[in-house]
Amino acid sequence: MADDAPAPAAAEAPKAEAGSPVPVFGSASTFGAGTGFAGFSAEGSLAKSPAAAGDDGPHPEEECQATFKPVVELEEVETTTGEESETALLEIKCKLYRFDTDASEWKERGVGHIKLLENKENKKIRLLMRQEKTLKIRANH
Repeated sequence: MADDAPAPAAAEAPKAEAGSPVPVFGSASTFGAGTGFAGFSAEGSLAKSPAAAGDDGPHPEEECQATFKPVVELEEVETTTGEESETALLEIKCKLYRFDTDASEWKERGVGHIKLLENKENKKIRLLMRQEKTLKIRANH
């Protein structure tokens, strides 16, 4: 009579076939299987490429023929540095520091070229330092 009693279905675990293993939670990854979002894929896009449209080949790029003229015409201005009547005796790259009495420390004033310039007329020598990129005068003695 034991053969006549139906076995409870909930008590039995699902049996897999002999050839296929039962997937465990988290082990059945579908990454890279091609079942994901296809919004950025080129397949099925509505835009057709020029080659697919039956064109013979790529079109040569057109050159821009636009000409631009300045709004205001500026004249060339001759710039003078004040060093035209002097000869450079020495020119070196250096840093200039100043002493801050409030903080009692040395602070950097600028980096650039320092020159000893001799005036051709009266033979006086002066020291001139210009900042490296902006060419502002940092020392003139």
